[in-house]
Amino acid sequence: MRFWRRTPLLLLAVLAITDITVLLDGLLRYWIEYTFKIDIRTLSDASCKINLFILYFAMQYSSWILVCLIVDRFIKTNFPFLYIKKLTRMLLLNSTYFLLTTVPISIQVPK
Repeated sequence: MRFWRRTPLLLLAVLAITDITVLLDGLLRYWIEYTFKIDIRTLSDASCKINLFILYFAMQYSSWILVCLIVDRFIKTNFPFLYIKKLTRMLLLNSTYFLLTTVPISIQVPK
């Protein structure tokens, strides 16, 4: 399991999961509408808000994961001696906490 100890590989795996979430949530709505002639967003207010929240949150989260990956690469290339596993793990944990707490607050869901 040494694969998961490397920060960029972990970030890329999380990025793949969030991109799949964006694709499934965004395109599944159109497939259901085309196949069953039912729009998920018109079923209820809750289904509309949940669909939009998941879609917007996953897109924002995907972008911020790329930012974390770029920062990690910047630290590794410009400060190779400071690139310690504890430092990068602490950076990863702090950035994940930051993303999970501030991105949902900053999302503006249209009414």
